[in-house]
Amino acid sequence: MTMYSGFEQGFLAGDYNKSYVTCALGIRYVGYSMICFGATNSIFSIAFGKLSRYTGRIALFALGTVTNLSCIIALFLWKPHPDDLAVFFVFSGLWGMADAVWQTQTNALYGVLFEEHKEAAFANYRLWESVGFVIAFGYSSYLCVDVKLYVVLAVLVVGMVLYGCVEYIEYKNPTACIENKLEVEEKPYIAQSKL
Repeated sequence: MTMYSGFEQGFLAGDYNKSYVTCALGIRYVGYSMICFGATNSIFSIAFGKLSRYTGRIALFALGTVTNLSCIIALFLWKPHPDDLAVFFVFSGLWGMADAVWQTQTNALYGVLFEEHKEAAFANYRLWESVGFVIAFGYSSYLCVDVKLYVVLAVLVVGMVLYGCVEYIEYKNPTACIENKLEVEEKPYIAQSKL
């Protein structure tokens, strides 16, 4: 899911705006499309952070998957037209909502899985998300938008299958972090770094 986060953001920022918004509405609407994405992303990040206490990660990951999957399928079928102005912003808003899931819940998952090595975990999170960006922007000029949608779809499916495996392993070994924490020798810390 970490690389998918880079792929999906790269697709929206580059390909959606170039192939859908700019072609039908003109370049002047790209900023508005990204404002819609950013605003919904911010609002839903706050909401999902609070909601996850009641629903857990799995339900929110499922919501993000269904939302992105629905958007991808709709983008395959939709022929953009300037008269459909609201639809352009609905896609940006839904994409922002799904991205809020990926950003908040993937970070939370890393915090749970790598409790004793958070610095390295979050550094790797940013690394692999950036690799997703690089790949998405790298092939952007060479592939048609339909192929790019298939790539994003494939990465989403593979990412969710692997996420399911991680949740299953975590479910089967829920005390692994607690047991390891008891075995760790207490050492003085300064700003989360061992002396």
